[in-house]
Amino acid sequence: MKRFLVVLALILLALLIIADWVGLVDRLFHPAANGRIVRLLTVSSERIELSTPLWDYRTTLRPAWRPRGISNGIVELAWSGSLEADRDAPGWEVRSGTSELKQGPLNSPQANPGPGYVLREGREILRIPNLTVPADPTTPLAFPVSISGGTGVLVFEARRSGDAVAQLRVSLGDMWSATIEAHGSAWTSHRLIAPDIPAGTQTLTLSCLRASGHGIALRQVRLQEPTTVVARVPEGSEAPYIRFRPAHPEAELFSEIAKPCSLRPSVRSPWAVYDEDERWVRPVERNGVVRTALFLPTPSRWTVEVEALRGHELEFYPCVESREGKTAAAALVAVYVEPGGAEKRLLWRETVSMEGPEAEPYWVKGVRVPLGLRLSGRVRIHVETESKDPRGGTVAVSVAEPRLVPPSGVAPSASFQKGRPNVLLISIDTLRADALSVLGYRRKTSPWMERFFGEEGIRFSHAEAPCTWTLPSHASLFLSQYLSRHGVIADSVRISSESTLLAEHFAREGYDTAAFVDGGFIDASYGFHQGFGFYDQQGGRFAGILPRAKEWLHRRDQGAPCFLFLHTYDVHAPYASPEPYRSRFLEEGIAPPTDKDLIVPEAVVLQTENRAIEEGKPTLDGRYAAYWRALYDGGVSYVDHLLEEFFSDLANSPLLENTVVILLSDHGESFYEHGSWAHSWNVYQELTHVPILIRFPDRRHAGTLSEERVSLLDVAPTLFEVLGWKPPEDWQGRSLLPLVRGETKSEPRRIFCELHREPFIFSAVYLKNAKYIATRKADAMAPAQRHDGREVYDLTTDPGETRNLVAEPARQATEEFARADKALALMRGVREREGDAERADLDSEDVEELERLGYMR
Repeated sequence: MKRFLVVLALILLALLIIADWVGLVDRLFHPAANGRIVRLLTVSSERIELSTPLWDYRTTLRPAWRPRGISNGIVELAWSGSLEADRDAPGWEVRSGTSELKQGPLNSPQANPGPGYVLREGREILRIPNLTVPADPTTPLAFPVSISGGTGVLVFEARRSGDAVAQLRVSLGDMWSATIEAHGSAWTSHRLIAPDIPAGTQTLTLSCLRASGHGIALRQVRLQEPTTVVARVPEGSEAPYIRFRPAHPEAELFSEIAKPCSLRPSVRSPWAVYDEDERWVRPVERNGVVRTALFLPTPSRWTVEVEALRGHELEFYPCVESREGKTAAAALVAVYVEPGGAEKRLLWRETVSMEGPEAEPYWVKGVRVPLGLRLSGRVRIHVETESKDPRGGTVAVSVAEPRLVPPSGVAPSASFQKGRPNVLLISIDTLRADALSVLGYRRKTSPWMERFFGEEGIRFSHAEAPCTWTLPSHASLFLSQYLSRHGVIADSVRISSESTLLAEHFAREGYDTAAFVDGGFIDASYGFHQGFGFYDQQGGRFAGILPRAKEWLHRRDQGAPCFLFLHTYDVHAPYASPEPYRSRFLEEGIAPPTDKDLIVPEAVVLQTENRAIEEGKPTLDGRYAAYWRALYDGGVSYVDHLLEEFFSDLANSPLLENTVVILLSDHGESFYEHGSWAHSWNVYQELTHVPILIRFPDRRHAGTLSEERVSLLDVAPTLFEVLGWKPPEDWQGRSLLPLVRGETKSEPRRIFCELHREPFIFSAVYLKNAKYIATRKADAMAPAQRHDGREVYDLTTDPGETRNLVAEPARQATEEFARADKALALMRGVREREGDAERADLDSEDVEELERLGYMR
């Protein structure tokens, strides 16, 4: 028996040695996937093939023709109307039966008796993605439009924002007007025909005749000239019909969902950059979670060639999208791998549905399958979809974030992890710097931050925001560009899909990227989701956001570093933190308002009061400031407490030991310092002065306080220097590390802040401790014109900006204002040459959230 055990032990030892040598050889000749993520949606278009019903998809219109006469057996017909055709490649065809008519000039029937057609495509005169028509009928909205003459087609969606039925009057000059009613809070589509409009510049006017609340919300407002078709066919022929490529083929496709579609031939992607066409790659939201997904309506087949490393696993998130007014269906999704020189092998095959308990885990937790233990080198991944609709119709399938990831549960190697720390970026919306005790505030609002950042990190006491409201400021944070450069200046504008956001850089470097945000102007519809593999916009303030973020951190594999973004409106109006934080700073003598509606002021109330102040009709005054400021400070203390709990739970995790943590804000909040409330109203320090706090994993530079003036644009370049990456040439920020190391530039630096608030444009420039503010009045009917508004402040002696020094000759303010004007004009010029910002497409929930936060006006 003893001899048997010895022999067995020797055999086991030999097997272990052999396995170890095999593993060693395998590691030598097959590099491991340890720590490396490959996003398949960003693979070069030359390595992608796509077969889909949407290739060259055409829709058919059978118009109501108007006869225009018969001559020599030829019938001439005319039609005029609106067609939503692909403007880049409409692919027009006019057919009669099986015959295609030739396009070309139609001479007289005597000279050219044959069939044919001419087509004049209607141009789009005006497009406005989102706006709110004020409830006050004396303040209509007016837009100048240039019309060629004839019929105009006005298309839009409307909803009321109050409780009563709302009426909207629409007119084009004195020539035409119409009135529609908005009966409910849901979006309703409207199509109005304006006939016999003379050529020239007309004014489109929108006004409320009857409304409550904030007025009537409109979206996707488009004024178009009609498309005109004149066709000639032999007498007795079938009535012609028009075929064309629609501007939104997916919408057309699913308007015919009961009809099965055939698979088009497989072709290489025709776009230079595959993932910039949102017909194929676009954000998909389900239950507040947004992922970037490939659209594969059944039947589709997508193939991508990619370099796989040993141990790589394929991860993806399949779903069936709901289509408005359509019954939920199911689809079969199959995934194959084809190694070089070998037959393709099935990796995963399941039926995916919108409904049932099996649907949601696919979107939240995803699917993860190994490619093969020793598979490496060039492989082809195939994804195929097939309808399971009992009627055989097309089903809207999306496959989100397909990527190759390291093996589950494998920590990154030390060599890979070196120089690649995790990054945790925290944005506390509306947090002014002077509300933090970590930056010297008299109230003890941030004891945790004092320890975490004050003792163990770096503080920047003179950080400035590039704008004084959420959307533009966060766009500048993620793009490291000023407003005049990136163009995101209004609530109807989104970040261009051609721009590369900070998260996209991290994703391309193999980082696992996720965001948990509080909605509003950080909604994915504004483009902030770009680069994030997981974008949670369910909101719920930090009380709901932080637990979900913590769950994601524990659930995710540690095979790659992560970039995590957290955002909250906790300190934003209505200043309603829970007890004991709400009343923590309500000191003796601070009395609440007698008006119960003002004890917790809604953001929209504060913005309405700002408008009243500007019109010379104020209803509130500074006596409310102390009370509301105490509530606000309580909210700051509450956020500090929630973050302390969050980081305490992570104290013993590997995440915190190798993570750069940055806390900042996008703008501050006014408490009547300059005669206004809330924010987004001016560019004074109570709105522009924000915190930037940094803590490195090795406690580098612990306890450092930098008093140099810096900008939110500097955060991205700082991270790039930490990681050893070269920053993009179009970034305008600077790394903060030289300041931390005590290095200073000899030349003075100018820092900008801009605000576009109709009818004013504000711009501020900082030069050392001098601040120059220029206010222009922008006339909607003409280019921006100078308004009597110039201010100069010395922030060293007058941090509250109470004494305007513009009249002092020694200041040489005129020269500095001219220099600032030139700099901003140059930025706008560069942006215009590259292509302007895009327009945001908000749904009703987005609009309601923005109205509640006081942003939609």
